[in-house]
Amino acid sequence: MVGAQPMRVTLEDINTVVGIGTFLVIAASAIAAVIQLRHLRAGNDLQGLLKVLEMAYEPAIQEAFDFLTHDFPRKFQDPGFRRELLEHPIDHHLHKELIAMEYYERLGSYVKNNMISAKYYLDCSSPQLYWELLAPVVGALRGKNGAAAYENFEYLVMLGQEWDEAHPDGNYPRGARRLRVPPFEP
Repeated sequence: MVGAQPMRVTLEDINTVVGIGTFLVIAASAIAAVIQLRHLRAGNDLQGLLKVLEMAYEPAIQEAFDFLTHDFPRKFQDPGFRRELLEHPIDHHLHKELIAMEYYERLGSYVKNNMISAKYYLDCSSPQLYWELLAPVVGALRGKNGAAAYENFEYLVMLGQEWDEAHPDGNYPRGARRLRVPPFEP
């Protein structure tokens, strides 16, 4: 071109381009770090959930839940059995319901302190199924030990109730095809 001036690149121009490039590299690194942290968190949630679900199959826990479903309702009618809840220490061999309650108390603490995700846990478990059965025991122990007794179990049940209210028809993925289930005939 006739009369065109040659373009001059100053040191300020170079510094500006380098600054923008540095910013872009740092921004990309920060985005990658956030994505990696999310994946790490999901992996930790899964590990925690698997450990909690594995705990439910430990022999002592299974024995406690068997006791709850088969023997506890009958035994709890016995005034002597109920009075034993006020003794110190309570015999866990006789009061196996306490083992189940301590399991849920531990889980409630894990959820409350964000060690495991309530969303993941409550999608595959319903601690509220045992609350009605165990609430009188919680009441006895709160009368003896104070309001904090089994508060994490209570918290977990409250979250479970909210989960059920939010998912009245379950949590099946929307739009996913359902399978045919034959009607039950007794």
